[in-house]
Amino acid sequence: MVVARKEFQTYDLQKEKDRKPRKNKKPKKNNTLIKLKLFLYATGVLTISIIILLRFAHISRLQYDLSSLETEVSSLEKEKQNLSIRLEKIKDSRWIEEVAINSLDMSYPDENQKVYIDVDTDNSLELSDKKEENLQNTAENNNLIGKIIDNIVN
Repeated sequence: MVVARKEFQTYDLQKEKDRKPRKNKKPKKNNTLIKLKLFLYATGVLTISIIILLRFAHISRLQYDLSSLETEVSSLEKEKQNLSIRLEKIKDSRWIEEVAINSLDMSYPDENQKVYIDVDTDNSLELSDKKEENLQNTAENNNLIGKIIDNIVN
């Protein structure tokens, strides 16, 4: 067996302290590309967040408008019901009679105030023909009067 010899080395602590510690120098990577990517991702996330918030605000405004329109519709439906009830009351002949007698001081006609007319179907046709003739005559007279007025003015 072979025994190794011991050798003594002197170690100078002062020299070691004077020496600067070595740092492992790694080559610098180009961090600008990484920073640019991070900035773009952050900008994208911020843009998406703002868009989502704006859409939420728009949806909230539409919901508010919808609820206000629904309340308006319900109030209009109530008003419509009230008006239809009032219309039915006004259409009632007893109510009309009551208002005429009490408010307007009207009364039923006496027998001497009533006038009875006998209408034959043949006479009614003759009357309608006469009415048409009268209307035509009045239209012609109006044209004649209009011509006379035009002549006077000119």
